[in-house]
Amino acid sequence: MKAGTILLLLAVMVASLFTGTCSNPEPLAPNGREPNTSRPTFTELYVIGDNHLSDAEVVMLQGLQGIIAQSPEATEGIWIDVANGYEIWLSDLENEYGVTLDYTYQDDPWGLVSYFKSYLEGTVIYDLGQDSVNVAGTLAGILRLLPVDTALLEEANALSLGEVLDVRGKDEEWCFDNYWDMANHSLVIFQEKNKHYALRDYAAARKAFVFHDGDTDFTRRVFASVDHGGMVLGWGGAGWNDEKHFVQLSSERNLVLIPADHARNMSILTTFDLTLQRKKDIHYVTFVMCDGDNVQWQLNDFATDERWYGSPRRGSFPMGWTISPSMAILAPTVMQRLYWDATAVDAFIGGVSGRGYYYPSEFPTLAEEVVRLGGALARADLNALMIMDTDSDAFSPEYLKPYAGLENVIGGFWSWYDNYSGREGEILFVDDKPFVSMKYDLWLKDASWQTVDSVISDIASGINTGGGYTAISVHPWSMSLADVYDLIGRLDPHVRVVDPIEFLQLAAADQRLR
Repeated sequence: MKAGTILLLLAVMVASLFTGTCSNPEPLAPNGREPNTSRPTFTELYVIGDNHLSDAEVVMLQGLQGIIAQSPEATEGIWIDVANGYEIWLSDLENEYGVTLDYTYQDDPWGLVSYFKSYLEGTVIYDLGQDSVNVAGTLAGILRLLPVDTALLEEANALSLGEVLDVRGKDEEWCFDNYWDMANHSLVIFQEKNKHYALRDYAAARKAFVFHDGDTDFTRRVFASVDHGGMVLGWGGAGWNDEKHFVQLSSERNLVLIPADHARNMSILTTFDLTLQRKKDIHYVTFVMCDGDNVQWQLNDFATDERWYGSPRRGSFPMGWTISPSMAILAPTVMQRLYWDATAVDAFIGGVSGRGYYYPSEFPTLAEEVVRLGGALARADLNALMIMDTDSDAFSPEYLKPYAGLENVIGGFWSWYDNYSGREGEILFVDDKPFVSMKYDLWLKDASWQTVDSVISDIASGINTGGGYTAISVHPWSMSLADVYDLIGRLDPHVRVVDPIEFLQLAAADQRLR
C-alpha cells in the first residue's frame, strides 16, 4: 500500500531529525567484537513479570528496553522477568554485579512507560501479528519511537506520548526501502512477526533492521546489503524448507548466524563488558553436547532443565558443552554464570562453526571471518571449537587451515550436517594441530540409529585400533545427561574418558596418528 502524501512528508521530516543521532553504527571490528558504545553498565533494573503483560505490552516494553539501552547516560533499565532460567540471570546481576532490583512497576507497564518517557521521541503505531510489527520494531530503534499496537492507543494517548508514525498496512520491504540507510549495517534481526516476546529489545538497542521472509528475492537483497562479517540474529522458521537451506544462504553472503529468536533481555545483558575467565580446574570430555550455537536455549531452560545443565547427574562425570563465542557480547553475565556454575568436570568449547552457525565450505571470505573468530574466542576464554559443514569432503586442510592459524586455538572437533559422525573419527593434523571428526553420534533420529549398546561394543573392540581415540557428540533434543551417565557406567574399566583438551593434547603428541 502506498503511503499518503502527508504521511510520507512526515516520515521524511522525522528521518531528517534523527540523521545526527541515528547514524549508521560501525561494522564489526576485525577482532570479532562489536564497537564500543561507551555506555555504562546498568546499575538499577525495574522488573516486570511477563505474566502481567499482553502480547502488545511485551512488544512495547521491549522497544522501550532497547531505546533506553542506546543512551550513554542511562544506568536504569527494564528487565522483563520470565521463567526458563531468566530468574538465575537476574539474581546473578543482583548478587554478583550489585544491580539494584526495583519492583515498583512489577504489574504496571504504563507506569514504566511514564517513568522512562523522556527517552522517547513519540510513538509508532502498528497492528500486532501483521508485517507492521517488524516495521515498528525497526523504527523503534532508529527513531526512538515506542511501538504501540492499535489496541493500546487509548493508554498511549493518555500519556501524551505523541504519534509520530503510523505504519499499519506497511511491510518490511517498504521499511527497507525507506529506512535501511539509517539502520545498523552489521546486524539484522530475522524474527517471525508472530514471535512477540523475544529479541525485539536487542533490535532496538542496536538500531537493527527487523524482518522475516522465506527464500525470496527480498531476503537475498537484505542479506546482500549487510556488511561482510555481519550477523543475522534469529531463525528461519516459516517459509524455509530446512535448517541447511537457511544457513547456506547466510553463509554464501559472508554472514554469521546466531539462533536467537527466543532470546530475551539481551539489551540489558550486552551492556556488561566483562573479561571472562573459565574455572581453571575445568576438564573437557570426549562427550560433547551439540547445538550450543542456540543462544536462546542457553538463555531459557538450558540451565534449569534436568536433561541438560540442570541435571542432578551434572558433575558426576566429565561433560563437554558447545557454546557460541558471541555469548560473550550478547549475554556476558549469562556466560560468566554458566562458567562459574560449572563443576570441575564441566567444560565449554565454541561452536558451531565460529562466532555463529555457518558452513566453512560455503563461506566465501572464510579467512576473514576466522580472524574475527579469534578475537571472539579470546573474549569468551575459549580455545577449542566444534565445526560443522554440509560436505563431508570439507573435512580437509583447505577449510581447517584458517582455524589452525589462530594462535589461541589448540585444535577442534568436526561434524557433518547430514551425518554428524560421517567421517567416522578420522583425525587430521593442520599446522600440527589435531582436528577430530566425531566417531559416534548419540541421536535418536530413526530406526537405524546407533544404539548405546553398539557404541559400547565398538569402543571395546576398537580400543587398540586407530590409536584408541573416540569423540562422541550428544544430541540434546533426544538424549540427556542421564543417557550419557548410563553409557559411561557401562564402559569397560580400561576405557578412559578424558576431557577434549586433554584428548587433543594426547592426539597431538601421539606419533602413531601422523
